[in-house]
Amino acid sequence: MSHQTSKLNIDDIGKQLGLTPQFLFEAADAASTQYMIFDLPKRAGGLRTICSPKNELKRIQRAILEALLWEFEMPAHVHGCVRGRSIVTNAEPHVNKALVLTLDIKDFFGSVGVELVRSIYQERFNCDEYTADILTKLTTYGNFLPQGAPTSPTLANIAALPLDQSILEICNQNLATFGFSRYVDDITLSGDSKLALLLPEFYLAVKNHGFTANKNKLKVGLPANRQKVTGIIVNKKLSPPKKLVRKIRQQLYYCARFGIEDHCEREGTNPQEFLNQLHGMLGYIRMTEPELADKFKIQLIDIQSGISFKTFDQEEAKFHLLKFAIEEEVNVTFTYENSHRRVAPSDLYIDDESGVKTLRAFQIFPESGWERFNILSIQSLQIEGHTS
Repeated sequence: MSHQTSKLNIDDIGKQLGLTPQFLFEAADAASTQYMIFDLPKRAGGLRTICSPKNELKRIQRAILEALLWEFEMPAHVHGCVRGRSIVTNAEPHVNKALVLTLDIKDFFGSVGVELVRSIYQERFNCDEYTADILTKLTTYGNFLPQGAPTSPTLANIAALPLDQSILEICNQNLATFGFSRYVDDITLSGDSKLALLLPEFYLAVKNHGFTANKNKLKVGLPANRQKVTGIIVNKKLSPPKKLVRKIRQQLYYCARFGIEDHCEREGTNPQEFLNQLHGMLGYIRMTEPELADKFKIQLIDIQSGISFKTFDQEEAKFHLLKFAIEEEVNVTFTYENSHRRVAPSDLYIDDESGVKTLRAFQIFPESGWERFNILSIQSLQIEGHTS
């Protein structure tokens, strides 16, 4: 990472983190006592031990992550816990492939020991031995990376890079074309049917680099079946699971029929929790099908306001649709004073005395500049990319 010839010492790191060397030394000395340990049930059964750092240690780890670890340039195939990358970018290399394999690394964080973490700070971040020791104490618990520390995913990603390189070499030597990505502890490979013959070599590489493959969690996707990578369908194009889309449609239908509060009472949940969950599902769909997510969002706003957005002669309906456009940062088009307008909505206002609703927006067409519009006078309102 670094082009420096001299090693970084604790003073250098302290300046980067905005913390004194003495504070870092004392925090490192006490770090092992600054965790809350508890178990969470796994979906597939069993328990996962979480080592969650207490607030002060977590703040130090966050500073180490943002000021130091994020400076490391992660290779393009690494997607989990990397800024600017996501489950969608992880799935993209595997679209429309004959075979998709996903290997799971067992106890990923627990496989990265103290010595390996110390060597990462020394070799990847050019720290001297004493500084690497302090940073290691601040970001490990016992003899491993704690699951719950903000620094653990990035350190584990770096620790697995030699394994990634070995897998790439196996693929390059045996396959004409292939897809390869890793999302934290999930390694995904895609290509033609020859890929399956390389599975023993992949397992051996995992073992040789100090990790363990969970062979019970091997996923094999064929075109005739549903090929899924980090929850995204990749058979022909990137798309959300049909089961999720059906669930959202069903929830919106029941909300429209019975009302949100009555529906939540039937489901045994409260409206705020229900809406938070629904917005989370819409955010998931937005990553691959933003237009479908927008369509669902408009239906939800329709249900919440009790107003149909299919008729835009109502001031309140237009107000809520413009609110949606502002939240989603999308442009709108409408007719105003017999002129076609295209604008980027910015703010909505309601006059305290008259109750008149106005929109402040940056007009893109016909001439550009900031304008105010009386919402009641807006006609034929549409969000760009949608039909009313």
